[in-house]
Parts: sequence; structure tokens; C-alpha cells
Amino acid sequence: AQSVKAMAPVVAATGGFIALHYFVLFMQSFTGFSVAKSVRDAARKKGEELPSPVKSLRDVKYSSAYTTHPDMLQANRTVGNHMEQMVPFLLSLYGHALLVDPNRAALFGWAWIFFRACYYPLFRRGPVLLLSTLPAYALTWWMAGTSVWAAVHL
Repeated sequence: AQSVKAMAPVVAATGGFIALHYFVLFMQSFTGFSVAKSVRDAARKKGEELPSPVKSLRDVKYSSAYTTHPDMLQANRTVGNHMEQMVPFLLSLYGHALLVDPNRAALFGWAWIFFRACYYPLFRRGPVLLLSTLPAYALTWWMAGTSVWAAVHL
């Protein structure tokens, strides 16, 4: 068992994770409003019927008039993938910190945050996206595996 003080670096990495989490959520909303404006401006310029009016943030993020736009898809998938990876990451981070080494867990946590932060800019680059996902998955699996190993050998 680790002391509370020894867990401080992991708590700091968790703060970094939370900052990234809210950044991608806010970026999704900002992208939604930006896309809605550009789609409506383009329709107006072409003299086409305007897509349904934006009445709420829900319309911007999830209305079919906007979600098919490449920028919105990129923002939505960034948020979705981040949330899909959240639980395994946090559980493995804290398992590794408590059962193996909190300093190494914090280092792995910051590395994970770095690779996950690369997801958005790499999203439309095809297989290059794997430069974000594979290292982050490897870090999660390593922390989870070493945590389970340590728990079995207590």
C-alpha cells in the first residue's frame, strides 16, 4: 500500500487527464458551433435551403445536418474515443500506482495524456492515427498487466 504523499504524482497526472477531458468536450462544442455557421453560410451563399436552425447545443453536436461534416466527425470521435478509454486508463493508472510504483504510474499517465492529446490532430491522417492510439493502449495494458501481476503475487 502506498502512502498518501507517494500518490501525489498520480493525482497530478489525474489533473492533467481531467484538463484534457474538458478540453476535448469544449473543443467539440466550439467545433459544433463553427461547423453550424459554416454549413449555414455555405447554403446561404449557394442560395440553397438552410439546414434546420440551431436551437440548442444538441442540434449542433448531433443533428444530421451537421454531424456529417468532417470537422464535426473529427471532434465527436475525439470525445467518443477519449471517453471509451477513460475507465481502463484510470483503473490501470491507480492499480499500477497502488500495487507497483506511483512514480512510474504518473510517468505513464503523463505519456498517455500526451498520446491521447495527439488523437484530434491525427484523426484525418489515416493509419498515422495509430501513433496516438497504439502507444496509449500499450501504456494502459502495461499498467493493467503489471497491476494484476502484482496483485496475484501479494
